[in-house]
Amino acid sequence: MKNSIVKYLIYMYKRYDFKSFLGKTLEAFFGFLFIYPLSYLTKRNNRIWVFGSHVKFSGNPKYLFLYVHEEINSIRPIWISGDKSLVKDLRNKKYEAYYKWSMKGLYYSLIAGVYFFSFYTVDINYFAVGRALDFNLWHGIGIKLIEFNVKHGEAAKHYNPNNLISRIYAPFLFRRPQYLLSTSKFTTDYLLKDAFRISENKCIELGYPRTDLFFSSLDTVKQFVKLHENQKTFELIEKIQKYSFSYIYMPTWRETRYDFITSAGFDFALLNEQLIKTNSVFILKLHHATKLDTSSIANYSNIFVLDNKIDVYVILPFITTLITDYSSIYHDFMLLDNKQIILFPFDKEDYISENRGITLDPRLDYDEYTLGQRAYSFEELLSLIKNNNSMECYSYPQREKMKKIFWGNYTGSSSKQIVDFVFDKLCIKK
Repeated sequence: MKNSIVKYLIYMYKRYDFKSFLGKTLEAFFGFLFIYPLSYLTKRNNRIWVFGSHVKFSGNPKYLFLYVHEEINSIRPIWISGDKSLVKDLRNKKYEAYYKWSMKGLYYSLIAGVYFFSFYTVDINYFAVGRALDFNLWHGIGIKLIEFNVKHGEAAKHYNPNNLISRIYAPFLFRRPQYLLSTSKFTTDYLLKDAFRISENKCIELGYPRTDLFFSSLDTVKQFVKLHENQKTFELIEKIQKYSFSYIYMPTWRETRYDFITSAGFDFALLNEQLIKTNSVFILKLHHATKLDTSSIANYSNIFVLDNKIDVYVILPFITTLITDYSSIYHDFMLLDNKQIILFPFDKEDYISENRGITLDPRLDYDEYTLGQRAYSFEELLSLIKNNNSMECYSYPQREKMKKIFWGNYTGSSSKQIVDFVFDKLCIKK
């Protein structure tokens, strides 16, 4: 036991620099001693809702926040973040936002009636949540193992209930959400309820706010971009539409942090030649936690590395082909009609054995529950790109079956339904 604690402390120290590690230590000390008890004594205002995300201003909390800000006048939506530069950017856009450890950030976290977040309450402030209604909007579905179902890699250590250090430095992992956003009964039963150790009735199947925009016209998406995103995003969309084919490669994160781009055998010079011949563009979008040097790719005319500051969800409606592996983006992209999907699980065996792995349930076969063209090497991937004209769009009958399994009856308006649900639970009127 003592040896495992020492190893975990060493891991934490390596993951965070000394300043960050010290900050987390002080945060835990004052949080547990003062703020957490206080959070159960403060009077909550059900008309104040606080939002946060583990990745900047993004995901389901972002889209729900914008909906509430624009459509629900009776609610005061506030974005709380540990990123001071993000808070400044949001204020410049006339949104109410506060740094989580500022006086106002802490005050509103202590009195807000509702918490919306995409990872855990730490997205806002774990120590201040108290008696607030906390709603985890989460950030992905599929059959990849998550949270307490993870048996391999570093994540398994974090979620070990006997890990005392994890309970001190990451106590938010062990707080069960009052409500967890799901997308279908299948997702609830086979992915979420066991992973979060909650009952089925706590999983609310209302779709995802971040994909509501997928059910709008391209002109509407562009108007959204003009209103809420930066000029760089709009210019990228305009550029993408000039190509005959557009590919976006979105691989999932590898916890082992190895250079999987090199392992996959990518020859970007050869890829770029083929893209030029077919008037195509290839966009690389890495998971935010992936740390790979992609600077050399900037030299290629038809290959772009997507800036992490750009919201990929306003880009996807303009993409013709998604290339992915085990990422939840596969299931989101499924909602877009007349699109192509290429699965590139070149390291499937290693991913299962050394990373998070895929479903614990033997009935959930990866090949059965992910449809689309497959490539297991760079050469096969290049061949599919070369023969794009003969590739089928992802519109065959099985697609509708998969949509029903993972998305139920969802056809947009997730934000509205979530708001209605919370109003009902709080017994307040709009």
